[in-house]
Amino acid sequence: MNLRDLLLCLSAVSALGCRARVPARTPDVPRRTSTIPRFRGELDSTEARFTKTAHYDPVDIALAWTRADTIIVAHSEHYNLADVFGGFCPGSGIFAVPAGGGPASPLVVGKPVCEAFPRQYGVAVDPSASWLVYSVWTPPNNSALVRLDLRTNVRHMLSTGCRVYLEKPSISSDGRFIAAIGLCRSHEQPDWAAYILRSDGSELRDLAPDVPIGQSAPAWSPDGTRLIITDSTQLLIVDTAGTKRQIALMVDSTVTQRRLPKYDSFLAWSPDGQWLAYGSGPTIQLVRPTGNEPHEVFRNREQGTYSRGWGPLPEGMVAGPIVWSPDSKSIAFSRVFDKGTSIWCLDLDHAKLSQLTVPDHD
Repeated sequence: MNLRDLLLCLSAVSALGCRARVPARTPDVPRRTSTIPRFRGELDSTEARFTKTAHYDPVDIALAWTRADTIIVAHSEHYNLADVFGGFCPGSGIFAVPAGGGPASPLVVGKPVCEAFPRQYGVAVDPSASWLVYSVWTPPNNSALVRLDLRTNVRHMLSTGCRVYLEKPSISSDGRFIAAIGLCRSHEQPDWAAYILRSDGSELRDLAPDVPIGQSAPAWSPDGTRLIITDSTQLLIVDTAGTKRQIALMVDSTVTQRRLPKYDSFLAWSPDGQWLAYGSGPTIQLVRPTGNEPHEVFRNREQGTYSRGWGPLPEGMVAGPIVWSPDSKSIAFSRVFDKGTSIWCLDLDHAKLSQLTVPDHD
């Protein structure tokens, strides 16, 4: 860092330290974009009729940023006609996209992976990008976890022992454990709980049985010893042994509690263990695991709007999840536009934003 940069850093972020970042404003970094080709093959008669009059509205979601510097992307072939939506299996799948841009490589496309894409249920990929886990609806009105091997396309339902709902999974950095939220005792269970289990579905246990939690997926610490879970607008850090709990963020200026200005979703813990990232309305925020140095790193500044039969909806809003680069210097996340949901990358040290995936409307 030269003298000019040091002086700018000290004057701009003296209260937060030179590691704090300023919000990115507009795309300003040249980057090769990637386009996952739109499916143009044969559809059944109902799908074909719908797509002729509907608006192509594809969804790209970042699942992981691998050590090989590729971003694992879930791509869903969505269409909409006003407020009527359709997601089609052919063309939907899991792709590897170079973080620097370039051709996307399909890992698995079509059945059986397309059942993983109802976004309210959640999908996660292991660090080696060799398998993924997702939640599916099961009769009569339940949900369960499915594991899919990306090398063989073999899927199997995990026998977790959860009786009702188990959703929004996340995978530890060593791939040995899965965390998820759900109702596993009965439908009468008063609050959702955070659960941890082995990657084969065994040894399910309630991580914090006395804590009513929110609806965000748990986020693992890099060493796998702790998880971030949510309680209303509050973030809690619990150890995976289930013996200790820490309130990560505190209320007002008191020493014991400080709440976030507004917490929404998309929890992610940086690989170096130094930062938690989360979505908050039109912004992405960072905060230390201790609750110190909260600050904004991204704010949606798009002025345009669009409609899906209701609205107006703002262009460019943040969608999750957030994934970190292995060196903890960048994050990737999705943004929702009228033309589709695409993935964007943010260089945190330089506050530079660039688009990675572009919807195929040709």
